[in-house]
Amino acid sequence: MNRTPQYWIIKTTTSGNEDERQDYWKKFYDEQVVAIGWPDIPVSPEGMSVSEIREHVIKWYSCLGKERRFNYSARTINKFANVWRAGDLAIISRGWNQDQPHVHLLGFAIVDDFHHRPQSGWWTFQRDAKIRGIDQDIEREVFVRTLGLKTAMQAIHSITATKFHKFSAEIQALFPQLWSGVTTGYPVRFRT
Repeated sequence: MNRTPQYWIIKTTTSGNEDERQDYWKKFYDEQVVAIGWPDIPVSPEGMSVSEIREHVIKWYSCLGKERRFNYSARTINKFANVWRAGDLAIISRGWNQDQPHVHLLGFAIVDDFHHRPQSGWWTFQRDAKIRGIDQDIEREVFVRTLGLKTAMQAIHSITATKFHKFSAEIQALFPQLWSGVTTGYPVRFRT
């Protein structure tokens, strides 16, 4: 079935103070997956409602302590497990805030099926992915101008196709050497 992909931004770092954050980019790339946190939740959220997921967040992450954090966590997990689809496209970065002059763009991914992998030893909510690594510092203004986001410190963000293509075209123009061997169409398509 051919369907129009959805477009996302996903960050590879944990929440918290900058000096305390862990970055899972190497695991993303080496394992060819994209993933989100909440590894203490021992069940798969696939097929669950947001309210069911929220109950698990409260049970396993009561330390979050705030209603809005429970709600944000449940919505994010639900989007990743139940709204993302195979064939969706994602921009991978470490996230960015307004204080950063540069953003580290890690790559682009074509995502595939959802998996709950509790034995993974890191983030357990994962999607298989074909990742094209970029691994370059880009002026934050490029992200702001093309994606319309001044900050992106949440685990995932939804973006429009227009914004995704505007951003990827600019990255392709900045780093043409990184695109040799890539077929036409989406900048993340791979030669088979």
